[in-house]
Amino acid sequence: MISVSEAARLVLNTAKSAKITKVALENALGCVLAEPFIADRDFPPFNRATMDGIAIDVNITGENKRSFNVAGIQAAGTPPLTGSAPNSCIEIMTGAVVPEGFNTVVRYEDLDFSVSDQANVATIRQDVEVKTGQNIHSKGKDCLKNDVLVSPPCVLSPAELAIAATIGKTQIAVYEFPSVAIVGTGDELVDVDKTPELYQIRSSNVYALQALIQQAGGQSVIFKVSDDLEPLLNALQEIVNIFNLVIITGGVSKGKFDHIPGVLERAGIEKKFHGVAQRPGKPFWFGTSESCAVFALPGNPVSAFAGACRYILPWLKKSMGLPFSELICARLEEDVEFKPILTLFMQVKTRVDVYGVIWAKPVRGNNSGDFIILHQADAFIELPPEKEKFEKGETFPVIYFRNRV
Repeated sequence: MISVSEAARLVLNTAKSAKITKVALENALGCVLAEPFIADRDFPPFNRATMDGIAIDVNITGENKRSFNVAGIQAAGTPPLTGSAPNSCIEIMTGAVVPEGFNTVVRYEDLDFSVSDQANVATIRQDVEVKTGQNIHSKGKDCLKNDVLVSPPCVLSPAELAIAATIGKTQIAVYEFPSVAIVGTGDELVDVDKTPELYQIRSSNVYALQALIQQAGGQSVIFKVSDDLEPLLNALQEIVNIFNLVIITGGVSKGKFDHIPGVLERAGIEKKFHGVAQRPGKPFWFGTSESCAVFALPGNPVSAFAGACRYILPWLKKSMGLPFSELICARLEEDVEFKPILTLFMQVKTRVDVYGVIWAKPVRGNNSGDFIILHQADAFIELPPEKEKFEKGETFPVIYFRNRV
């Protein structure tokens, strides 16, 4: 058996850069950006009023002048007014362009209006301070034309899509998610909509794995294959030739019907390793071909789930150019004792205290088949094999499988 760190290294070394494709702006949420977003003009593109009020020129009128004839109204979305008389003002709305010759906006809340000699007069109240440039968002203050606004790679959120829309990106270059097949093995498994016999169980691993892939931004196809050798070989030969990523659950241990390792090698998949010094998930098998990576996980639900979180999700991140090696650490909230010389992936429920420290409370189950306890946890904490006793307050890496809010 190899160590967890060696298994992770071998897995990540096989990750190839994903292809680049284009998607429509409205379909890009959650995709990984593959091109920079570049400003197509200054932002804001003009001196923009940030308050409703009047625009004046403090340089001409002086800061002590308080009353102005209203020469017009500048609405948002209309061309800038021209030809206003000196010492006059214009009424201006939030978001409107501040016409040339004006450098200050005074809020309506700070004004009194009156009619004198057929003119509409705006008077600034005596207790109101007036400064050049107030209530104006200056042209180019946010960024200049050709500035890089968003650099790849990054997962596109509503914030980045708003920027894309602002610069007129109707089509966005993104990394193409690998084509994914999820293969469930085991003749004891029946479909979810079937009533199992006493000796059968409903298939659940494939749906958990499919949800993880979907949560990571991709889609997948589920297959159910027989444990019989020849049908299994025929099915897997076809699947590994079609898909870039194949995830198999079950059939990788030492039982008489655990044909997966041998079948995969017959199907042209080169074995990188079989067996990792970890619990759960020790029989984990991994191999590749020129176009396909195959992760063969044990059939026990927690084993399959932990293996997918620890190895498959980082492989996907690296393929998409995303950071994959950063470790989020948490402190144990209880003492833990674990004697085998193995890395332990223990289910935990995390919380953040008032000082910003992440704490991990162990969620203890019966064995790696006890998948119901995953509902009570949000992460695995990775405890190293070098020791048997882990004390409350010690810090170790955590692997989240729920999106943190």
